[in-house]
Amino acid sequence: MAYNPIAESYALHPIDQAYWVGRTPEGTPADRDVTEKPSPPGPSPAGRGEKTAGYPFSRVALLGRAAAYFRAIRKPDEEIARLRTLDALEPQLAEFDYLVALGDFDAAARVLIAVDFKYMLLWGHARRVVELHSSIVERIADKNLRSISLGNLGLAYADLGQAKNAIGFYEQALVIDREIGDRRGEGADLGNLGAAYANLGQAARAIECYEQALVILRAIGDRGGEGAVLGNLGIAYRNLGQVERAIEYYEQQLVIVRAIGDRRGEGNALGNLGNAYRNLGQVARAIDYYEQGLVIDREIGDRRGEGADLGNLGIAYTDLGQVERAIEYYEQQLVIVRAIGDRRGEGNALGNLGVAYKNLGQIARAIEFYEQQLVIVREIGDRQGEGNVLNNLGVAYEKLGQIDKALAVYRAALIIYKEIGNPQSITVIERNIQRVVDSGAKDGGG
Repeated sequence: MAYNPIAESYALHPIDQAYWVGRTPEGTPADRDVTEKPSPPGPSPAGRGEKTAGYPFSRVALLGRAAAYFRAIRKPDEEIARLRTLDALEPQLAEFDYLVALGDFDAAARVLIAVDFKYMLLWGHARRVVELHSSIVERIADKNLRSISLGNLGLAYADLGQAKNAIGFYEQALVIDREIGDRRGEGADLGNLGAAYANLGQAARAIECYEQALVILRAIGDRGGEGAVLGNLGIAYRNLGQVERAIEYYEQQLVIVRAIGDRRGEGNALGNLGNAYRNLGQVARAIDYYEQGLVIDREIGDRRGEGADLGNLGIAYTDLGQVERAIEYYEQQLVIVRAIGDRRGEGNALGNLGVAYKNLGQIARAIEFYEQQLVIVREIGDRQGEGNVLNNLGVAYEKLGQIDKALAVYRAALIIYKEIGNPQSITVIERNIQRVVDSGAKDGGG
């Protein structure tokens, strides 16, 4: 038996562990919470062939006591929020493992659901959330718990930029919530589906989901859910070029999240407003919103939100012509999104750097960043993003005078935009194609 002075714990060699586990009787569910003096396992003294219940040294009993121990030493929420590391959740994660070993998947789900969205996804541990939920979701008996597990799996995949995988889990959750009559869950599922479709560039389908969700959430008085959906509707309309309408939704969102004390939602709403005002050319006002959002996201430890804020600040300073300052923000963003495994965010940061270097006239370097971004958006299935990257590559090739390459990527982008039905992007790309064609004809005629 080895002693670890740092962890202040003892551990058996794996071979010894296997030996003693093999020597320990399996036990029955009745053993789980027994702590009194043991009765020997096996037939009862009366010899009726009945097993004596409540043996405290069976595997079931020992696993149950281990789970109870870790449940008892959980850190207070205030300390967890301050530490912002998985180490702060070690008791819950250990309890989860012991409950899984016991075969109590519903109890394991309850432990995980209490910390996955509130802490783990907030801190950027989406891959770990996928791993843990995937290990239990099909074995959860309680339908409500299974629906929540499926939905949170979807959220984790969405955070990883895998929108198509996310949709599959949201749809499974929606079926269950409608079956059991969980209106709050149904509204959340529809909102999540809308966000996933928006990430795939399917704005009209996203709006349809959001509007269905909004009706439900308002009917049941879910103010937090209502605020989130209003923000998502704003994003969808901004993507369609209807910026003033988007601002109306964002302002409604901000009122709600501030009223209910939702700091994460407040950070999102401020970032949304910043994006809208930047679209309107009011860059100084946009920067003010981004900086307010950055303060909040750093305060609550929202690493994904922090990365988005830094990226948005970089874009704003690019708009002001302060490209070197913008690059500093983008590089900070790239460090964060890579650290938390946010592939979509990584793609955005690479694209932002590409734009910045293009603006500095370093076209070859810009193309390097665009090509890295293109690999990511294709990997995660972001068709709108793929079209946007191809468009940026086309602009870069134009500047280098490589007309054939520019036309090829523009036409590939046009196919994608028509496929996903984005009229605004179609107009932009058709204009770019026509400009290149006219330029080539002019040069040829010279």
